[in-house]
Amino acid sequence: MESEKKYYPQIAKKLAQGSYSQRYIGFNIPISPTDLAVILSSHCQGQFQRSAILSDQLLSDGWIATCLNTRISNVINHFRNGFVRTIEGEKVFCKYEIVGEEDLVTYINNHYDCLFSVKSLSQIQRTNIFLGFSLSQIVWDNWVPKIKPWHLGQTYWDQARQVFVTQTTEGMLDIGEEDVDWMLHSNSFIERSWLTGLVRSLAGYFLNRLLADRDWGRHNTVHGLPLKLAYIPDTVDPQSESDFTDSLAQLSAESVIPCRRGPMGQEGWDLKLLEPQSNSTDAFRLKIEQIREDIAVAILGQNLTTLAGDRGSYASAEVHMDTLQAIVHSDLEALIETFNQQLLPKILFRLTGTKTSCLKFTLKQQPMVQNG
Repeated sequence: MESEKKYYPQIAKKLAQGSYSQRYIGFNIPISPTDLAVILSSHCQGQFQRSAILSDQLLSDGWIATCLNTRISNVINHFRNGFVRTIEGEKVFCKYEIVGEEDLVTYINNHYDCLFSVKSLSQIQRTNIFLGFSLSQIVWDNWVPKIKPWHLGQTYWDQARQVFVTQTTEGMLDIGEEDVDWMLHSNSFIERSWLTGLVRSLAGYFLNRLLADRDWGRHNTVHGLPLKLAYIPDTVDPQSESDFTDSLAQLSAESVIPCRRGPMGQEGWDLKLLEPQSNSTDAFRLKIEQIREDIAVAILGQNLTTLAGDRGSYASAEVHMDTLQAIVHSDLEALIETFNQQLLPKILFRLTGTKTSCLKFTLKQQPMVQNG
C-alpha cells in the first residue's frame, strides 16, 4: 500500500467517499396501445422512468433477447480481445493497441478484467441500444476503478439546464458529461440521443407479437378443438337422451351439441365431429414471422434469412453479414470514443490530477462478426 501511495497521488480521501445507490425500481408496467403511446411520448420528451422499465420487459421476448445478444456479444468479444494486455508478464498483441504513458498502460492492463467486465459492458450496450444512451458511475474500490451501469428508471433530462437528473438514495443528482464520477455513452450526441433508442420501434413489435399470440390462442380455443355432434333418434325418451349426452360430455372438456334426427330414414344413435374446413391460422403465423423479421432488421440491420430462394442465397447472406459487421463496427467506434473522451481522462484525473493525456484506445482493423 505504501508503494501505491508513493506511485499515485494522495487522493484516498476522495476515492473513499463511496458510490451512489439507486432506489428500488419496479419491473412490470401495463402494456396496451394507449399505454405504449404515453410511454413513448414521455420518452421523446426526456422522461425515461417508464421507457427504461419497458426496455426490461422487452427482454421477455426470446427473439428480441437473441438478436440483442448477437449484436452485443460481437461488440464485447472484439473489445475485450482486441487490446494489448499483460498476462503473466507477457504482452499479447491483438486488433487494438493502447498508446500512451507506459506506467498507466501497465495500470490499465493490471485492472483490465475489473474495469472492462463482461457484465458492465453488456449492460452499457443494452441500455444504449434500447434507450439511445447509457449512464454509468465510475466507482473506486481500493484504488481499482469499476464501471457501474445505472438503471434509467428514475432519470430524466432537464432541458433548461442541459443535464440529466437522477434520483439516488441520497437525493436528486445532476449529471453532465464533465462530471468526473460519471460516464455518458451514446452512438450520437448526448443531447436528444434518446430519440435513437430502439425502444421506440421494438415496443410496437413487442406489443403486436403479444396480441398475435393472444389472438392465435383464442382462435385455437374456439376452432382448434372440434365440436361433438351427438345424433339422437327423434322418438327417444328424455331420460335416455340425457344419459347419452352426459356420457359423451365426460370424454373431455369440449362441448357436446345434441341433435335430434327425425324418422325419415335417419333413425339411430351416432356421434360425429364438426371441424373447421379452412386453414384460417395462416394470418397469425405470417404476422408473427413478419414481426420476427422486423425485430431482426431493427437490431441487426438484417434478418439473416435467404428470401431470394436457392439462387443468390449465398450473395444475400454475404450482404446481410456485411450489414451486421458495419453495425458492430459503429458500436465499437462509439464505445472506444466514449472511453477515450470520458472514462480514461476521468480515471487519469483521479490518479494524476489532470484530464489531459495521450493514453487512448485505437481500432486497428474492422472486426469480423459472428452470427448467433
